[in-house]
Amino acid sequence: MSVATTDTSRWLRIGFLGDGLFKVVLAVTYSAAVAPIANTLNMSVATIVIAAAMLLLSGIAEVVFALRSAAPSHTKYLIGYDSGWIVVTLVVLAMMTSGGAFWFGYQAVASAVLAIAFMVGSARADRAT
Repeated sequence: MSVATTDTSRWLRIGFLGDGLFKVVLAVTYSAAVAPIANTLNMSVATIVIAAAMLLLSGIAEVVFALRSAAPSHTKYLIGYDSGWIVVTLVVLAMMTSGGAFWFGYQAVASAVLAIAFMVGSARADRAT
């Protein structure tokens, strides 16, 4: 393995780990502030709790993936998730009203899909070793 490959692998691992930990912290923050968020955005507590749970699952799966594999093939999932998050955020900001459920709904669904991708990637890494 060349030095360039080792450096790339290390940075991918750090990136996946950092992104996963960010999702975990964000999920904990949503959970801790669920009542004020629900009141401010005039939305269901359940929607926020589900989004937080899926975000937590996604973050944990990404951390596990970072520790086991950090394969470059999975960067496309992060790019897709983050691109969708940006688009949904811009749509909600443009609406400026009652977009909270849409925003949290995106996070719940996209996080679940992302978690599945990372769990499959981690399982494949386990079988490869």
